[in-house]
Amino acid sequence: MHMPESLWKRISDLPLVLEAHAVEHLSAPAPADRTTLLVRLRGGNAEGLGEDVGGTMIDKDGAFLAAAPGLSLAGEWTLGSFVAHLGGLDLWPEPPEWEMGRRWRTWAFESAALDLALQQAGLGLPEALGREAAPLRFVNSLGSRESDASSKSLVCKAGKLSLGRLSGRPLRIASSSRRLVTSLRNVRSCGVERTGI
Repeated sequence: MHMPESLWKRISDLPLVLEAHAVEHLSAPAPADRTTLLVRLRGGNAEGLGEDVGGTMIDKDGAFLAAAPGLSLAGEWTLGSFVAHLGGLDLWPEPPEWEMGRRWRTWAFESAALDLALQQAGLGLPEALGREAAPLRFVNSLGSRESDASSKSLVCKAGKLSLGRLSGRPLRIASSSRRLVTSLRNVRSCGVERTGI
């Protein structure tokens, strides 16, 4: 994982029990027409989720999607030992067109493992890092038109997949952008709270 060593030390020893995994398409509705890959790691009645944002842009023929079930991921790990193990696996049946694609795919598995380890430990990320939870600020770059239903959908999916479990409480999203306000109207249904808008 790419983070300051002082923070990594706080979470690298989290226990991780991984019993099963799956990789599947995650499609955004039109007009976005974008498909990413959703990584699901399961163990101990919990599921960790991560997203390979390169998706079908870097796995055009579905070679990785077909090879993913054969990855050797099951076992009892620490988050650190799982990340080290992952580094030794070939996640590329065909070389990526962009080197950044390697980081996207690796992060999909690492973030799913972090999500699962935190759930299994009963912790939120701020608590595990010894930090205080604070409002999350981000910009929805996928669309900002008032009628853009896809941006609402993707914000909701992001809230459920990556953001909704960071503190065990609803996230707060703040923005001064008026165009963003309309794309966040339905976010509350995803367990993400809008503030400062």
